[in-house]
Amino acid sequence: MQGLLKWISIIAASFCAILYGLAVYRYAVNAPFSDDFDAILGFLNTYQETDPKSFLNLILAQHNEHRIAFSKIIFAIYFTIFEKINFSPLIWIGNVGWFATIYLLWRYSKQFGIKLYQFVPVIIVLLTFAHYNSMTWSMTSIQLYFQILFALLALYAMVNQRPLSALGFFVIGLFTGGGGIAVTPLLLLFYALNRQWLLFILALTTAIGGLITYFFVFPYVSPPGHAHPLNNLLHPELLLKFFIVFLGNFVKESVLVSGLFGALIAGLFLKYAKPIYKNTPYLWWVALFIFVIDGILSISRSGFGLEYATSSRYTPFSLLIISILYISCLAQCTSEQSRLKATGTGLLFALILFKTWYPLGIQYMTERSQIVLQYPLKTYYEPVNGQLILDKSKALGIFELKPKP
Repeated sequence: MQGLLKWISIIAASFCAILYGLAVYRYAVNAPFSDDFDAILGFLNTYQETDPKSFLNLILAQHNEHRIAFSKIIFAIYFTIFEKINFSPLIWIGNVGWFATIYLLWRYSKQFGIKLYQFVPVIIVLLTFAHYNSMTWSMTSIQLYFQILFALLALYAMVNQRPLSALGFFVIGLFTGGGGIAVTPLLLLFYALNRQWLLFILALTTAIGGLITYFFVFPYVSPPGHAHPLNNLLHPELLLKFFIVFLGNFVKESVLVSGLFGALIAGLFLKYAKPIYKNTPYLWWVALFIFVIDGILSISRSGFGLEYATSSRYTPFSLLIISILYISCLAQCTSEQSRLKATGTGLLFALILFKTWYPLGIQYMTERSQIVLQYPLKTYYEPVNGQLILDKSKALGIFELKPKP
């Protein structure tokens, strides 16, 4: 049975990875989508005309509620090398961040004697097309996947007592996406619990400096259309519902079903929190990071409605939490027989999840690629301004939209 399960797992993982790669190759079109107009083309249009003294201001300028300095540096480097922008390679670069996250979890799992075929359910779950919205979106793939990667690297270095690396990845993550802020309380809590007061002060100083830079040195402006967080705090029942739905959004986009699975995940984590902390402390901290992210989003986004919590852009977090629970379960198995059962159950669950999301993801990416290639301005909230951005990019030789028949 072990040999059979091993071969089934490896074949299944290879098949799912190939499907994932083919989907990215097929639908990673060379045309801007939504925020790509501002974040990539608009940025490069200004970058072409910016003197070196103003470069830092441009890199750290706010994009919506985020500061995406890491993404902008990637865009600038790509443009400097190739002298034009091509959205397809940028999408692949973004996905590298997600594959690096998978590798990081695999590297950690090996410490517990977990074999590759036993880790396969995690690979399949994280390659599930539930996050189809980010898989083929240039700006978002780089911003989201690398934000998660840097947060997990910061926590990995923290748990392994490498404070300088932890703080370095924290700062990079902070200026990759707003979610990097969620690492702040975790660093402080970790060093406080371990009574490492010098490191606590160092982390606190770094965090204060980073947050002051994020919100005050470069003034932060609340994006239009976003409800004030204080208004959302007046509705605690909505916050709780949003929090639970977010945790379970790896299932098909349904508030009720996501809420049920979210409640199950929350219950499982609460039940096994102590053994997870004792046996796999890194996974405990990663789970806490996801909960903090969830809490921040519940406060800032619950005013948009519970459906917003089921958005495909947030599913990587719920996919991570179920992966963490699975790895922790494997690490605590006391016999190869119990690991065999856990692997078989995990593989069946992962394949069902992948099969469920695959047609939905393909349908969405097919429809979006057609719209992006034929009518990209329809994806941008200000079509007139979007046309001006395209015209300027063409005039500067940055990007020219090729008309499609």
